[in-house]
Amino acid sequence: MNNNYKVYFYKTIKCMLLYFIVIIPVIYIITGRLKPNVDVYEAITASQKQTTYSTVLLGDSVSRQLFNIRNQENSQYYHLNSNQAIGVIGNYILLNNYLANNPQTKKVYLIMRPTSFNNNLNQKWTYTYFILPFFKEKNKKYFSETSLKKLNVKRKLLNKYLLNIFELNPKFSLLLKIDYSDEMTDIKEAYLSDISIEYLKKIKKLLQEKNIEFYVLASPLSIKEKNEYILLRRNIKDNHFEDIFVYYFDSIQYYSENNFDDGVHFSKKFLENNREKIIDNLFRY
Repeated sequence: MNNNYKVYFYKTIKCMLLYFIVIIPVIYIITGRLKPNVDVYEAITASQKQTTYSTVLLGDSVSRQLFNIRNQENSQYYHLNSNQAIGVIGNYILLNNYLANNPQTKKVYLIMRPTSFNNNLNQKWTYTYFILPFFKEKNKKYFSETSLKKLNVKRKLLNKYLLNIFELNPKFSLLLKIDYSDEMTDIKEAYLSDISIEYLKKIKKLLQEKNIEFYVLASPLSIKEKNEYILLRRNIKDNHFEDIFVYYFDSIQYYSENNFDDGVHFSKKFLENNREKIIDNLFRY
C-alpha cells in the first residue's frame, strides 16, 4: 500500500468514526426533541384510557385542530383525532383500544377531508406516522393480509430493532428518507383506497355488533377545493357505505383561502375566533 492510499484509507476511517461517534449522536439528541408524530402518540395514549364519554371522535389533523387533548376538558365528545397519515386502519386500532375499556360508548364519528381517504399506506409519512406507532405485536390481530402486503414492500425496515430505534427518534426515519409513496400517492381526486374500504367495513361491522352508531363527517375545506366529488360518491355507493356517509357531503364547510395557513389547516387566529361556530355547523345534522 503506497503512501497516497494509506492517507486516503486513514482519512476514510476517521470520517466514518466521526460520523458514527459524533454526528449521529448529535443528530439523535437534536431531533429527538422534535417528534413529528406526537399527535399520533397522544391519540394512542388517550385511546387506552377509561372515560365516561359515550361519543367518540376520530379523524385527521384538520379535525384535530377542532378536537384535541388541549380542549378536551370542556367537550361533550372524547377526542381521538390525530393525523390522516395513520389512515382508516390506524383509526380502527384506536377505536378498538377505546372500546376495550369503554362499554358505555353509544356513538362514533370519523371526521376526515375527502382526500384523506386516498391513504393506502402509500405515503411519505406512512413509516413515521403509522408503522412506528402501530406496528406492534399487540396490534398484529388488526392487520389484514392486504395491509401486511402493503407494508412488506420494505421488509427490512420492519425489523423490530430498527422499529425500536426509530420510535425513540422518528426523525431518523425522515433523514433516511423511508418513503412508501407509489404511483397512486399524488392523485388529487378524492376516492376510497383499498385500505380505506377494507377498514371502513371493519369499523362498520365492529360497531354494528356492539349497537353503536357510526357516521363519517367532513373536516372543513378551503373554498378552492369545492367540487362534486364524483369518484368518492361512486366509491361510497359501490361499497354500500351510504348509511355511514349519509351526512358527509352536507357536512362539508368551505372557508376562504385566507383563513388557512397552508391551504389545509386553519390559521391560529381564525380558529380561535371561529372554533365553536365550526363545531356547531359540523354537528348540525
